[in-house]
Amino acid sequence: MTQKESSQDAYKFSREGLLCKVSIAMEAIAIKAAFNKRLKELAARHRGPGFRPGKFPPAIIKAQHGDAILQEVAGEIADKTFQEALEKESIQVAGTPKVDLSEIELDKDITLQAEFECVPEVTLKELKKGAIKRTIVEADNKDVDDAIEKLLTENMNWQEKKGKSAKGDQLTLDYQGMIDQKAFDGGSADGVEITVGGGKMLPDFEAALVSVKAGDEKQFDVLFPKDYMQKDLANKKAVFTIKVHAVKKSKKPTLDADFFKKIGSDAENETGFRDEIAKKQTKESEWLQDKIRHKAVVEWIEKEYNFAVPSSMVEEEKKHISKTKPELSEEEATSQAEKNIRVSLVLQKIANEHNVSVNEKMIRAYLEKLAPDFIALDMFINWYQQDKERMTKVQVAVIEQEVVKKVLLQCGEKEDKISVCQAKAFLDIKE
Repeated sequence: MTQKESSQDAYKFSREGLLCKVSIAMEAIAIKAAFNKRLKELAARHRGPGFRPGKFPPAIIKAQHGDAILQEVAGEIADKTFQEALEKESIQVAGTPKVDLSEIELDKDITLQAEFECVPEVTLKELKKGAIKRTIVEADNKDVDDAIEKLLTENMNWQEKKGKSAKGDQLTLDYQGMIDQKAFDGGSADGVEITVGGGKMLPDFEAALVSVKAGDEKQFDVLFPKDYMQKDLANKKAVFTIKVHAVKKSKKPTLDADFFKKIGSDAENETGFRDEIAKKQTKESEWLQDKIRHKAVVEWIEKEYNFAVPSSMVEEEKKHISKTKPELSEEEATSQAEKNIRVSLVLQKIANEHNVSVNEKMIRAYLEKLAPDFIALDMFINWYQQDKERMTKVQVAVIEQEVVKKVLLQCGEKEDKISVCQAKAFLDIKE
């Protein structure tokens, strides 16, 4: 535990781990001087009936607003001294300080006690050559083939089919579900199109769609999983009734002018289309490469650094994690939050050490990689620029991207070459 006083005895500071305490003593004479000065300033600006400009009596201001003015000037003195203390002690506050203020009276000394956690100071470790792999992602012919196949599958032509349904067929049907002979929210729909074996329905429902034909009506049981997202349906059995209106089989489209036009391609022939897809794959490979390299640096930081982080920062990060990963337990979310904060602090430290900054050109280049094909680039960038919070997140992401580059230049010696398909599998990106 460290404890000391400032040279002016304006504050006392103590620290144990990340927990800091600051005691600020404000003398009555200093508070009264600031109070009287503020009274004169307010009186000089005040306009009142019967008084010439600048001649309004300070005593009237004091009688009407004295308590509020005293609170204001005392708060200003305390805040100024507190900020000076933080600067002298080289402390950055994490979270909101707990403040205990003694009763404020004009002719009495005032004491303010502040207790808070501080952001830990990070000591950077040596970056050893070869510690991190510098992955290279390159789109190959198979990546182009896979991307074209995906487009063909997503844009299948459907033709009416006689006979019973099989996996891959499309059904047009109505369905209604009942639990304890009562309808429930989201349990019914009319005229929906469902691909048999498409995996979008529950397993029991999917199984019931096989071997039915147009005009069929069928009733079957469906058991909702224990971890179903609608908690009121979890682990319950429902009875579904379906009426099949049509069964259709798929026919893969051909790579011709009609197909190119349908999906918004400018290609005139198959060769041009493949070139267009190859360019998109190259753009995607650059984005995937950045993601994998960032992941490699993050994992290296998680392995090399293990310092205490403020509980207030952990709790705030856990709120974000609970929204994006609700399946994590309390313990898992806490562990992940601590790792995220350590990584962020280390990246910030490296950025400061190397004077990493961002400019408009770097931000635009980042957004160009991020922009989807179906939105005009300038419209996408303008959408980001219109929101300060969105742009702040982009700036942080660009800084982290630059830090990753710096780290890999120093220690990223080993290289792995992988395809777009392999990169997606590595990052667990499901399409």
